[in-house]
Amino acid sequence: MAGRSAHPATGDTTELMGSVLRLLDDERLAYLYTELLKHGEWTTTQDLVDSSGIPESTVYDALADLRETPLVTTKEDGRQRRYRANPFQLGVLSQGEITTLTPTTLAAVGQQVVDEDVKAFVNEHGVDKLIRVVEYVKPYLDGRMSERLAARELDLPAVIGITILVALKETIETMRDVDPYYESIRDASEAGPPTADDGPVEVQYDETTRIVIEPAEQSDEQTNQTQTETNADR
Repeated sequence: MAGRSAHPATGDTTELMGSVLRLLDDERLAYLYTELLKHGEWTTTQDLVDSSGIPESTVYDALADLRETPLVTTKEDGRQRRYRANPFQLGVLSQGEITTLTPTTLAAVGQQVVDEDVKAFVNEHGVDKLIRVVEYVKPYLDGRMSERLAARELDLPAVIGITILVALKETIETMRDVDPYYESIRDASEAGPPTADDGPVEVQYDETTRIVIEPAEQSDEQTNQTQTETNADR
């Protein structure tokens, strides 16, 4: 999966991209980032230990890694250090399709820590496929797509497709209320995502920022070039 554009909630774009991609490869960090986001407010290490059920030493190590990224902000409160997760949305080009990653994506990856079905799925099919599954859980939650149809469109055996949808259902449902960028995730029941070969693709992220992804058929200099424009530049 190659990063092509980003709209960070905080921090440098390149740093954010690297941090998110790192968490996609480390379910422990993804899980604890998600738990931190669920708290909503400034959270202590002990709060996170209590809510996550993860050993204290593991939480300390993970927070040491997370606080070095723009995904987490820290502050000193007397003798305690408190943490807060920063939501984000990140546009990437994966397998020729443009995908938006948000905290919900990391929540799905983090489920490998506590759900053997999710871990087995990633071991067999990879994180990229898990990200695609998230796009199908959205309409599945609302009853707009059946388990079997989702499995068929994902090109998965029915048993495997149904198992992973059920495994992620509760997590994605929770993130719907926690992730401010949840609606940015593609809904698989709607039109397919734009591809890099469809021509310039614009993704509007907020009132001032849009991402323009150029098509692959360009000069060598412009191939896969991504430009970020603001209303001020127009």
